[in-house]
Amino acid sequence: MTIWLPATVLVAGTAAAVSSAWWLQSRNQADAEADFRRLVQVDSAEISARFRKHVDGLNGARGVYATHTTVQRDMFRRYVESRNLPVEFPGVRAFGFIERVPRTGLEPFIATERADGAPQFAVRQLERKDEADLYVIKFLEPAAADAGTLGLDLGSETVRRQGLLLALETGEPTVTGVITLVQDQRQRPGVLLYVPVFRAVAGGAVPAGPGAELRGLLYAPIMLDELLDGLHTAAADQLRVELFDTASGTVQGTPMYDTHPSPPERQAAGNVPPARFELIHRIDLPGRAVTLRARSTPAFEAAHPY
Repeated sequence: MTIWLPATVLVAGTAAAVSSAWWLQSRNQADAEADFRRLVQVDSAEISARFRKHVDGLNGARGVYATHTTVQRDMFRRYVESRNLPVEFPGVRAFGFIERVPRTGLEPFIATERADGAPQFAVRQLERKDEADLYVIKFLEPAAADAGTLGLDLGSETVRRQGLLLALETGEPTVTGVITLVQDQRQRPGVLLYVPVFRAVAGGAVPAGPGAELRGLLYAPIMLDELLDGLHTAAADQLRVELFDTASGTVQGTPMYDTHPSPPERQAAGNVPPARFELIHRIDLPGRAVTLRARSTPAFEAAHPY
């Protein structure tokens, strides 16, 4: 029995070492996954917060309408000039106001706008030119952000129209599906944020939704890459975060944003290395659910070895 003792000790020691190594690897893996999920939660919350901040900005403009029976162009301009849009609201080029105009009332509407400090005001449309109601951008400030947008009928394109009709139905701030903004020469993904404005009734209450009397919609065109630039984990090169325009919880929707876009040649060659951790889930934006995919980066994985 004595001659077997060293071998037994060796086997036992090896088993203990293997067991200890396996336990340590499992513990490291669990800790890394917990850190990964925590970072995803941080980014998800930050994305939602950035959109809410822009809603707050438009709600400030809604206060102008709450305190004035009539809002003229100069009054709207002064409100926007009181805010530092690039600093307070990254990704926003301008704030605007949309008015619903029946097609039968289009000519008097244009005449009124031209008399209110916009002598060149004209209405133009995109695709749907037979709707009974137009949703025309009446104000857009600062004027330098116009780029032919003032007077545009946002109800004449399907995605823009769907978003504003949902905002009117619910009475809540609403983000459109992903679009290419008219103002953006680089053709990047963008969205419009709508905040409906209803007329107050006796007693000062402002009802919302079906049956309420609409004054119009405040809106902000948003460049998504500028709005979401510098997310916490992206700045630290810890996660690759992507957004997709779908509520399905899959990545089958239109891409909206990517913190680490792969060069097209690498994507075509299929040599984008797989991530060690990946998480896909829905997040809520104002009036819209989208899908977020987060993947660990080589930097994150190097900091969390097995």
